[in-house]
Amino acid sequence: MSSQDELRIAAEAAGAERPERPRNFSTGYLTQALDALHALGDSRTLYASLAPVSEDPRLRAPVVLIARDRRRVHAQNVILFAAFSAEAYINEFLAVHLRGKDLKAVERMSTVNKYAVGTRIAYGENLFPRDRESMPIIEELFAVRNKLVHPKPGFGPPGFASTDPEFDSLFASKRLAEYVIMVAGGAVILVRRAYGFDRVDVPANPIWFGRDVLRDYASRHVGLPSPEARAEPRLLLQLSAWMRGQAEQRPKR
Repeated sequence: MSSQDELRIAAEAAGAERPERPRNFSTGYLTQALDALHALGDSRTLYASLAPVSEDPRLRAPVVLIARDRRRVHAQNVILFAAFSAEAYINEFLAVHLRGKDLKAVERMSTVNKYAVGTRIAYGENLFPRDRESMPIIEELFAVRNKLVHPKPGFGPPGFASTDPEFDSLFASKRLAEYVIMVAGGAVILVRRAYGFDRVDVPANPIWFGRDVLRDYASRHVGLPSPEARAEPRLLLQLSAWMRGQAEQRPKR
């Protein structure tokens, strides 16, 4: 634990009050990224309205192509909403710690630099060193996000019946899970240091501490599921079940 953290915790123990959390998009965007990740392996979502048709062998191939196209869209949504969420969380943090010209100066930074540099200016310590596990992944997230929101000719999904392994590799389920996990981990760090060390952020806390649940899900759903695949509960429900299991395993006092 850093010296700055120790000072803040001591101050809170002595009765220091932290600001109330304002309305925000942070948690909503992170939940949308989580739901989009779940959709990658959810047969109900990918084959919605197509399941009866898929029973006809003559239509099986076009049904799979439609589901594959839908899966790409959900993969892109993981990127976009994870990036939206990352920016919303860091902006919350900076608004708590900075004012006036200092805040305006940091607000002009890229989101990646807000994490790497802005937090050091605001908090007095480096919360996100560039060589730490999370920063390279957050940098990669925004590199792909920029490709999506600033598209250039030559970059895009292949034709309806075509494949492009290089393009699809950008949206591999395991990589997408890491984006969501690292944004959530960053949110846990930021929310506690903005609003109090006792603050719990839903969905960031369950995503971060239950990150192996997401990694397992992404590993199970590397490829397109079949129309007959058994659907799983939403990831937030899976995380809630994992957290209850962890609580039940703790020794009772």
